[in-house]
Amino acid sequence: EAIGQQMADFYVKPSDRDAFLAELEKGGGSVRDYEAPLRHRDGHEVWVSTNAHYHLDENGEIGGIEGTVRDITDRRLIEARLRRQTALMTTLLDNLPAHVSLRDHEGRFLFVNQSLAQANGVSKESMVGRRLNEVFDDSGGGSWQDLSEEVLRTGRAIVNHEFRPSRFPGQTFLVNVLPLPDDDGDVGSVLS
Repeated sequence: EAIGQQMADFYVKPSDRDAFLAELEKGGGSVRDYEAPLRHRDGHEVWVSTNAHYHLDENGEIGGIEGTVRDITDRRLIEARLRRQTALMTTLLDNLPAHVSLRDHEGRFLFVNQSLAQANGVSKESMVGRRLNEVFDDSGGGSWQDLSEEVLRTGRAIVNHEFRPSRFPGQTFLVNVLPLPDDDGDVGSVLS
């Protein structure tokens, strides 16, 4: 239905069309997966992904632009919802007084909340990607790793386990280590 119409008329903001043309030029006359909001024929806004290239005439001169436009509105809405949910969960977890972490099957931290990082005198970012035994170099860390390995092996949660790390003499922590299944239903990480 858009054949023969000027694409410039579909852009929500004229500057979006200018940005598209700049990307086309930067790409040597072609662009792939260029995302921008357009105006649908009934007036509502849709997000699209565009693959396009210059159409050259018989003299090799640019005669226009041809390409395809795919509606990605649903994907964009899902991505926005996921960002909001991630921000909400991070905010909630970072403000809990409990120590919370997510570790992979090799003991690497995938997520650490603010409380756990502060208790160890480091930033969250400095713990992520490191293995448990790189952060906890005493027997307490080893015991925590043993609990994690048991949960990964059996797929069963360990709840209210009394944990006495040697680096905190005289202190007892109540630890929960929970299996977290991956997309295939296998236990690929542990939450504690």
